[in-house]
Amino acid sequence: MQGDVVKCDDSLAEEGDPCALDDQLACAVDAKVLLKCEKRRFVVSTRCSGNRTCKVKDDLVDCR
Repeated sequence: MQGDVVKCDDSLAEEGDPCALDDQLACAVDAKVLLKCEKRRFVVSTRCSGNRTCKVKDDLVDCR
């Protein structure tokens, strides 16, 4: 084992899930919604319209 660092993957979440950093973004599990951390809970920021879905690539989270 090397180090004692644990890194959680918060790129997918559900509305109401806990989060640590305000303004942190995530995709809803169904990929229809972009979520934003507010007051330690994920809330709906943007609903992806049409054929667009929420996607995570590196540090970028958006509807495309």
